[in-house]
Amino acid sequence: MAPHAGVARKYCPACSVLSKSRKTPARVASRARLRERNLSSNQAFLVALIRREGCPVCGPVPDYVDLMAFEAHHVDGNEKEREISEVMRLGAATFQAEMAKCVMMHCGCHRRLHHLLGNRGAWRDLPRPGEDARAQLDRLILACRAEVEGERRAQGYFFA
Repeated sequence: MAPHAGVARKYCPACSVLSKSRKTPARVASRARLRERNLSSNQAFLVALIRREGCPVCGPVPDYVDLMAFEAHHVDGNEKEREISEVMRLGAATFQAEMAKCVMMHCGCHRRLHHLLGNRGAWRDLPRPGEDARAQLDRLILACRAEVEGERRAQGYFFA
């Protein structure tokens, strides 16, 4: 006779891993609700951060903040533990700890920054001797601002 013959089970033997980890439908639904709550809380934190600081390249943002138009840039890639998209649904402490290592930028400004980092010979020797990652980023942001202002003047959009 087979072991456990005639005994009612919650899961089939192939799914026995589920019974040991206690992934009941109610527990799975509860964790999903928690992740959604964390997501909305972390999105509110991001909106407040963006309104307070704006984009470092192109300046302050209007009252309406579209999170799809912003990207996070890690100041020092060596300190990055996770991608921001991975920590959006985690707790506030984990999310804010990772965001402390980042700068929020408009997506176009972020791409311009990476263009300067990767495609120009003058920027390939980064960081300069004795320069930390934050000083390097500040220098790149100034270069991005100069490019943006030059393009605006050339197109007639700059009225300052």
